[in-house]
Amino acid sequence: MSWYRFLNKNSSKLETDAASRDPRQSRGLGNRGLGQRFKCEAGKQAALRGARRLKDSSLRNVYINPNKTPSERILDANLRNERDKRNNELDQS
Repeated sequence: MSWYRFLNKNSSKLETDAASRDPRQSRGLGNRGLGQRFKCEAGKQAALRGARRLKDSSLRNVYINPNKTPSERILDANLRNERDKRNNELDQS
């Protein structure tokens, strides 16, 4: 059973094929994104809505998040760096 079909048991074969790669089979690659593309917006939304059910399954190490633009990724990285910097300052005081 693919992880997408686990999330959306009513999915069609076409939707399942769009997200059929099982992240547990990527041996030796560590934590990497698969960059799945969905053929329709409804399939993407169904996967995002059902993502929280993964934490109670054998796929608890699989994370599904919406795509971010490069500028959003840079902004998030800057925010994390600022958070870490401020936390370190609190620890030192």
